Amino acid sequence: MIPRRRLHCDPRAPGLVVRSIVGGAVLEGPDGASLALEAAASVAHPGAPHPIAATTSSGRNALARLLRALGVPGGGTILIPAYTLGSLVPFLEALGHTVRFCDVEESSPVMSLRSVQAAWTRDIRCVLVTHLFGLSAEVDEITAFARARRAVVIEDCAHAWGTRRDRVPVGARADGALFSLDPVKPVHAFGGGVALLTNPSTEELRALGAPGRQSTATAVLGQVARGGLEGLVFRDPWLRVPSGFLAFEQTRWAMERLDGRLRRRSPSPDPDAGLSNLQAAIARLHLETLEARLQRRRAVARHVLDALGLDDIRLTEEASTRSNAYFIIVRAAPTEDARTLRRELWRRGIDAGVGTEVADDAAAAAGVRCAHAADWFARAVQLPCFEDMTEPVLTDLTERLRSFRGRLVP
Repeated sequence: MIPRRRLHCDPRAPGLVVRSIVGGAVLEGPDGASLALEAAASVAHPGAPHPIAATTSSGRNALARLLRALGVPGGGTILIPAYTLGSLVPFLEALGHTVRFCDVEESSPVMSLRSVQAAWTRDIRCVLVTHLFGLSAEVDEITAFARARRAVVIEDCAHAWGTRRDRVPVGARADGALFSLDPVKPVHAFGGGVALLTNPSTEELRALGAPGRQSTATAVLGQVARGGLEGLVFRDPWLRVPSGFLAFEQTRWAMERLDGRLRRRSPSPDPDAGLSNLQAAIARLHLETLEARLQRRRAVARHVLDALGLDDIRLTEEASTRSNAYFIIVRAAPTEDARTLRRELWRRGIDAGVGTEVADDAAAAAGVRCAHAADWFARAVQLPCFEDMTEPVLTDLTERLRSFRGRLVP
């Protein structure tokens, strides 16, 4: 079975963990401040103010800290895409915000200026522009529209570190941005996040805050250990109990719904929780090798799409608007059923994701109908793509995919 994803861990990381334990640098040390500087530098571009970043305990808490820093009041309405991570809604509601949904585009699973305009109401105080699957949204156009209406814009770059639009990296094009350091993200630290402000005032810098409150060394090492185990989980889908259940038609329905419920759960917000020095050091290793790893991911993605007779210019190295190939998402053809195709892919030894395994129709869960989000949720199919895929495995994968030409479409 060829897995959809595989956790990349820098070979220097185990030695780093040992040195941190021996040297007493698990919690405190210089790497948190260094990571913040390097993260800001990775998205800075000429002609724009240099952004300021702070590390946090998670991507969601990075969002909470940004909302506080940018003065979005509790009870303020936040516009988010309908097709996104479902647990985002209860998280924002726990912060006291009202959530309003914006549809995505028919041809792309991200929001656009047109869809933002269609969903706009006067009480909106913040727009969360999500670069889903590493695909960039129209952030410049949306930011200009929202600012003219006295709303702030935050880029959700949880999937998008290394993505660029018009030759400029995403992450420093609006008022703020969040990055996730969770396992399987482009830059990971077995958990954590980065909050970034693009042109902060003194008050906003003060609200962004210091590095944050630390956990215990035992808790940090436990989180890193669990992340390492997750690496084994993603190494072979048959090691995952849910995947084993999904191999049987009788239990697939129940497991998919359980997975959907778990995805929509959200931990309590804690914007002041910080990132440990050890995790920051691990993230720095992965940020250092990011560009080389993304080049490999894009090469893998191009081969996968070519096997299906498809093409995406955003995966070429010279493209002005370039994806980081975080996910390879195609859709079941209108005459096909995504779950039926997933069963056939599994029989061919290809781990494919559909439905809540890919993303959530958060609007539908809240009783709101967004037509394009519903279509993406029903038809999206995630195919294998990871930078550590060897050439023999890639050749095998492309050969197996050729029989699905015409049945999987952009």
